[in-house]
Amino acid sequence: MEQPKLKFVTQKAIEELTRNLNLEFYLKDYQDWEFIVGKSEDIEKYID
Repeated sequence: MEQPKLKFVTQKAIEELTRNLNLEFYLKDYQDWEFIVGKSEDIEKYID
């Protein structure tokens, strides 16, 4: 069975999403970025 290729969040994607979704994120370490800035209560806002 072929293993799927791993995909990771890129620096460019982080910067664009942070800007486009008006997220606040100022740490220099972007590991686990999507878990640190994401807020489940804001899902509707992100979709809009």
